[in-house]
Amino acid sequence: RFDFHAGIYGETNSKNSSPLYARLSQYVSTDRDILQLVLNADRATQVSNLLFGAVHYLLLRGEDHPLRTFYASVTAHPQAPEGATSAFRDFCLQYSEEIQTLVITRKVQTNEVQRCTALLPAFSLVQQRIGQASLSLLEIGSSAGLHVLWDKYGYHYEPSGHVASADSPVQLHCSLIGEKLPDISHGMPTIESRIGIDINPIDVENPD
Repeated sequence: RFDFHAGIYGETNSKNSSPLYARLSQYVSTDRDILQLVLNADRATQVSNLLFGAVHYLLLRGEDHPLRTFYASVTAHPQAPEGATSAFRDFCLQYSEEIQTLVITRKVQTNEVQRCTALLPAFSLVQQRIGQASLSLLEIGSSAGLHVLWDKYGYHYEPSGHVASADSPVQLHCSLIGEKLPDISHGMPTIESRIGIDINPIDVENPD
């Protein structure tokens, strides 16, 4: 039995980062045929992410199916997620062998770059308290290493302002809520060295 209601997909609302996955997760949790496809997946990982990742991978590979019309990554004007369930089911059954192979052989490796908005204030505070001119980073479970490069991005904190170069191709936006807001006035900490460790590192230059 798999819990597809867990995590960020649990509730469908305007604040959910993926209304499509929220809708599909609720549907998949009741569809035995689709659940059968992930029966042999590693239970220690996020099975829902494996399934959705496998489907998305096939769509990005160019598989021609009506499900494409619901994904913003492959179509300019995606349809509303409410109508995606039947197309998702048909796609999963049509590509069942490919999906089963992917969920068995691949692992969930996430780099949510938006999370770096929480790193900058924390590391800035560390640098202020220890009084060091620079920091050394060691990340365990670095996946593709995008979090290890957090100081290369631009940050926009509302209402506190902007940190780092506006020339960075990656610009992150974050709304600060509460009475005690982090102090970002010291700017970007200086990083002397960085190391990422992972049992299954991802090469971002590998097209597959």
